[in-house]
Amino acid sequence: MKKSIKILCTVGPSSLNAKCIKQLDQMGVDIFRVNLSHTTQDDIEPNIQKILQSTSKPLCIDLEGAQIRNGHMKGGQIFYQVGDKVKIYRAPVLGDQNNLSLAPEVAFEEIAVGDLISIDFDTLLLKVEEKCESHLVGYVVSGGIVGNNKAVTVDRDIHLPPLSPKDQYAIEVALKYNIPYVALSFANRKSDVIQLRDLVASKMKIISKIESKEGVRNLDEILGLSDACLLDRGDLSREISIEMIPLLQKKIIQRSNELGRPTYVATNLLESMVNRKIPTRAEVNDIANTLADGADGLVLAAETAIGDYPVECVKMVRRLINVFELSTEQKTIGNILKHSDAHLQFVQPYGGQLINRMKYDVDRNMIKGLRSLFVDETVLFDAEQIGTGGYSPLEGFMTRDEIHSVLDHYRLPNGVIWTLPIVLQASGEKLKDFRAGDQIALVSPKDNQAYAILHLEDIYAFNFEDIAKGWFKTDDSNHPGVQRLRTSGEYFLGGKIDLIKRIDTPHRRFTLTPSQTRHVFEKKGWNTIAGFHTRNVIHRAHEYLQLSALDKYHIDGLFVHPVIGPKKESDFSADIILKSYSLMMEKYYTCNTFLAGLLSYSRYAGPREAVFTAICRKNYGCTHFIVGRDHTGVAGFYQPDESRRLFDAVGDIGIRIIFFDEVYYCSKCKLYTENCDHGRAEALYISGSEARKLIRSGQYPPEWFMRPDISKLIFDWLDKEKEVFVR
Repeated sequence: MKKSIKILCTVGPSSLNAKCIKQLDQMGVDIFRVNLSHTTQDDIEPNIQKILQSTSKPLCIDLEGAQIRNGHMKGGQIFYQVGDKVKIYRAPVLGDQNNLSLAPEVAFEEIAVGDLISIDFDTLLLKVEEKCESHLVGYVVSGGIVGNNKAVTVDRDIHLPPLSPKDQYAIEVALKYNIPYVALSFANRKSDVIQLRDLVASKMKIISKIESKEGVRNLDEILGLSDACLLDRGDLSREISIEMIPLLQKKIIQRSNELGRPTYVATNLLESMVNRKIPTRAEVNDIANTLADGADGLVLAAETAIGDYPVECVKMVRRLINVFELSTEQKTIGNILKHSDAHLQFVQPYGGQLINRMKYDVDRNMIKGLRSLFVDETVLFDAEQIGTGGYSPLEGFMTRDEIHSVLDHYRLPNGVIWTLPIVLQASGEKLKDFRAGDQIALVSPKDNQAYAILHLEDIYAFNFEDIAKGWFKTDDSNHPGVQRLRTSGEYFLGGKIDLIKRIDTPHRRFTLTPSQTRHVFEKKGWNTIAGFHTRNVIHRAHEYLQLSALDKYHIDGLFVHPVIGPKKESDFSADIILKSYSLMMEKYYTCNTFLAGLLSYSRYAGPREAVFTAICRKNYGCTHFIVGRDHTGVAGFYQPDESRRLFDAVGDIGIRIIFFDEVYYCSKCKLYTENCDHGRAEALYISGSEARKLIRSGQYPPEWFMRPDISKLIFDWLDKEKEVFVR
């Protein structure tokens, strides 16, 4: 059975805020960790409350346990030289060149003259030469820098209580908030686990941390009483030479797996990412080998608690887990390379991988020998989206079975949710000679060039009324989609395609493939991306939808992706839509934005098309998709909330849908809203159709409707006889 590898994320100063926690949640954190070693007792409950308010993921309280730490240091750190004399106090003092303090106080009683004390990963080594009532006297054997609250070890076994008073308080708070996990630091023997179990009973799962030589020695008895174990390689390396840690890691994970206990691994996973956006190759290799050892989870500590890039760290770990899972599924180098692009992105393409049917090295002489079919540009646009992965997982135009499965069940025959028929429609006597198995060149009548090869699997005449009503819920020819269906031919041709030439559009600068937009998002460092589909110039309601979505869901970037293929007469042209958004982004938007054009066309299919446009944006790399009240509808053929009802009915498609009700401007509030105390009596409505109506009548839309700069741009174009509306 496939193992679900978890990410445990430590929350600290860098990440203890609602926006970051929500982003970490979205990136795939499974368990949020509160580290008591770096949390004051007064902060325990407030920090738990902050995290719970921002995520529904479970929390783990990581106890400080039986460990010794030094106190705070003057200026944050002090450098000690060999031979320095240092007093080590049992009571808290501010550390300086001559003084230190240790906690807990019980540790002071255990330390004896002659002991070697190591502070902060062997940075400083002291030899105890004298012991007084209030302090120890030590001499620096090996010098170094000591910071605040660093771990301290002694060169012999000393026995400390497994739970500190702060731990016991934290357990009470955790039980109050039904926190499901507790991590026992420095689990040295079974009696330590028993003491914790007596306090939490079955209300919390115990993760025993193996971070001492004694804990390793007593591994079996500790695991027998624990729900899971956590290997802390950092603290363990204070007692065991560092070159032994990799071997012990393998053995501990192996034994934990044999006993059926999940094992999580911590320390230095992505240490370089504390202040860098990318890890070292050694860190990546370490994580890969840790997963190969059989680890059930990875623990991010300083990387997400105090680092500059907590979200990027979680994203990197999730990508590495994806690649590891890929390595268990794909056995050849060729298959790994084939799937690599999909698995290296956080957002999985619809169906698991981007379809790539592009074949530009096809022999042109061979193409000349194929049967040919002249097709309009809508077919070529669909072929390009299929070939470049925009319609993944489709690999061609739909067959009879696929069309009817989509219309009857909103699914492809294999069960994958899909709502919109993607068809190659044609007519003519010539089709009667076509047979399944034929290869057919799809040719543009504009330049007589072949753009794709259809591997014909199915050709059939269809019942217009049945298809129209199933697809558009009407057979009324006033519906532009129905009209196109009625006039495009009486046959459907189905089969996979090979894309052999891309369309030479005047908007090529804006027409990126899904793999290219994913690459752009990656370079921009965006982890969450909201997609926005439109066939209109920007107006104030669109601004409200876009900015509200980014703010409410803490989204990194807005991807405006207007459809720039053929539209019905009087729709806004692709040129003016792209120009209006370019102006908006240059002059007004301060958020992260990216503009590209979807080389496709409007079907005006309302709810079916709404789901389809969301699936496409998932393929283009979006994590979220904005859906307004009348998304992709036309002329009153669909109810305003019909798209939302279809999204709910079909189920999860792997992209977060951000729904909005109708947005209006309240003349009393002077605000854009979906609902206010003044009700609809003071509402002024905004829509693309109303914008077209005002402009075509020569009226400037009011400022509350559209920014004056956008209106001026449109009328300047009209004055220069540039195409504003589709002719």
